[in-house]
Amino acid sequence: MKKPPDRPRKDLLRLKLTLTAALSLLIIGWQIWNTYDAYNLAEEQTPLIARKQIAREEIIRLDEVLTRSARMAAATGTPDWETRYRQSEPQLEQLLKVALRLDPNASYAAAAAKTDAAHVALVAMEQRVFDLVRQGRKDGAQQLLSSEQYAAQRQIYAEGMAKFNRNLLQAGDSVDAELLHDLLWNTATTILSAVLLTLGAWFVFRATRRWQAIIVESNRQLNQKTAELGEFNSQLDRKVRERTKELTESALASLNMMEDAVHQREDAEQAHEKLDYLAYYDALTGLANRSLFLERVAQYMRIAAGSEHKLALFLIDLERFKNINDSLGQLAGDELLKQVAKWLERNIMDANLVARVGADHFAVVLPEVAAESYVTGLLEQTMAALLEQPFHMNDAVFRIAAKAGIALFPDDGDNADALFKHAEAALKNAKARGDRYLFYTQTMTDRVAGKLTLENQLRRALDNEEFVLHYQPKVNLVSGKLTSAEALIRWNDPRTGLVSPGQFIPILEETGLIYDVGRWALHKAIDDYLRWHTAGLAAVRIAVNVSPLQLRKRRFIAEVQQAIGIDAHAAAGLELEITESMIMEDIKQSVASLHAIRAMGVSIAIDDFGTGFSSLSYLSKLPVDTLKIDHSFVNDMTAGPEGLALVSTIINLAHSLNLNVVAEGVETEEQSRLLGLLGCDEMQGFLFSEPMPSAVFEASYLASSL
Repeated sequence: MKKPPDRPRKDLLRLKLTLTAALSLLIIGWQIWNTYDAYNLAEEQTPLIARKQIAREEIIRLDEVLTRSARMAAATGTPDWETRYRQSEPQLEQLLKVALRLDPNASYAAAAAKTDAAHVALVAMEQRVFDLVRQGRKDGAQQLLSSEQYAAQRQIYAEGMAKFNRNLLQAGDSVDAELLHDLLWNTATTILSAVLLTLGAWFVFRATRRWQAIIVESNRQLNQKTAELGEFNSQLDRKVRERTKELTESALASLNMMEDAVHQREDAEQAHEKLDYLAYYDALTGLANRSLFLERVAQYMRIAAGSEHKLALFLIDLERFKNINDSLGQLAGDELLKQVAKWLERNIMDANLVARVGADHFAVVLPEVAAESYVTGLLEQTMAALLEQPFHMNDAVFRIAAKAGIALFPDDGDNADALFKHAEAALKNAKARGDRYLFYTQTMTDRVAGKLTLENQLRRALDNEEFVLHYQPKVNLVSGKLTSAEALIRWNDPRTGLVSPGQFIPILEETGLIYDVGRWALHKAIDDYLRWHTAGLAAVRIAVNVSPLQLRKRRFIAEVQQAIGIDAHAAAGLELEITESMIMEDIKQSVASLHAIRAMGVSIAIDDFGTGFSSLSYLSKLPVDTLKIDHSFVNDMTAGPEGLALVSTIINLAHSLNLNVVAEGVETEEQSRLLGLLGCDEMQGFLFSEPMPSAVFEASYLASSL
């Protein structure tokens, strides 16, 4: 008989083999699982690839921003593009350094160094571009950007950037290939390890019942280790949180300090930029101010001199701006100036050619002029368009006219200051003559200089009592007897003698000296009349001319009251002659003022009647005593029946209103005879007597009338 097998020993052997196989399979599967984890590789490599891609795209974008910023700054001349450049250039430099750390191989480092050198050279040249732009040399900046040197540096930098991009792409492709290989290998090892682990688990399951006690003990020990590990993890987590808190607080403190420093630097830069802006630009309109405009004109003049073509400078004055500013307020005036500035920018189509150089003055430069006719056509077109342009303020529409003075280079000046000064002289002359625009001429400057000299001499003449009164008699046309006299201001210049009134009266009115000289003439005429009256001479009423500026002055009525207040007889010996055109400028105010003067007992005469186109309805309401027929009508009276009819009409009209009529400028017997036939009351002119000094008038007419 065969010996039965020893089952306990076989079972024990089978159990040992099972456990050995199970442990072997588990160990081998677990070892394979842990040998290579492609997902860990993916987690490490994928962010690297992303960072390379982001860095590459950002570098390309910043490079485009830098190039565009330099070119746009050169094209527009505005500081905003320089600000963008200064913000982008440090970012590009930092990204180049980061990209170098991402792939620090020898060949790439050499290419990066070459690219960095080209970048530094480009930055230096582009910094020169911005310096030229800030100086207003836009053409120079554009020439530098178009130079071969700049193109060569740009080519070197572009080649370096291309190699840099290829290195980044190759590095990314290499990582992608390695990741794909690792993923394939990981898939195979995962399947194998899964099979082995499954077999091991199956063997373990079969041995579980036999080794339950061992497994329970193992679980107990595992739980104990897990608890210990949990406690360790808790302690570690607590320390990490504490350390993280410390680092966070430190980082926040550093960040706050950095933010404060950045804010302070930004504030300082903004303040500096604002000061630079105000030094060269008008704060209200945003246009260049006079200083920057003259710098630009000087640059254009140098270009014009090299190219041998002319340059034109316009100085434009807005008419009635002061009236708008006074009536509507400063805010409305500022709004009008801003609207006009924007209109000029649009019309001229280049803000660099326009500037605001005064309260209501704008300047325009034309860098290249072919002929004066071109300047004239452009200026007429611009001024006509300005007049047609509606400007809206305070729910109202305004249309603004302008006057202009023009100076040409090189004809009218060899530097910007002289050219601007001559344009001012042309503008002043245009305003004085009522022309829309005038070109500068040398005689204009001589005339302005002569006016300034004459003004100083007139001020000294007033201080030195060089002004005198001459009297021209008025006589009755019927009796031929003296009726009154007109006081005429003369300047007895000790260097040249008597000066014609036409040479200095306009200067007195232009400078405002007429107020003082007119007041002196009023007092002097009253003093002479009272002196003649006191001496028992045949004193006659004296007519004193009143300037339009005097009549518009608020204190004029009070000044007349003060002048005649020195003596009760003064008012009866005074007559004020006021031109018809002056009365018609503001008829309501004139009527009120004349009523106040006439109420003092002073006579009033309308001088130069017929030249002011006065309305008959107003004439009947004017508180006047005498009409003086202008000498031009007296001269035309003998030229034809029309002139005679006009004088006859004036005389009849005056008599119908109970007014005395005086004919001025009577020089011939024929004129005197016709005036007598027409019924004119009095005459005044060289036919009877020229104006004469006070002493001569007194001896010739007043003393002899006793």
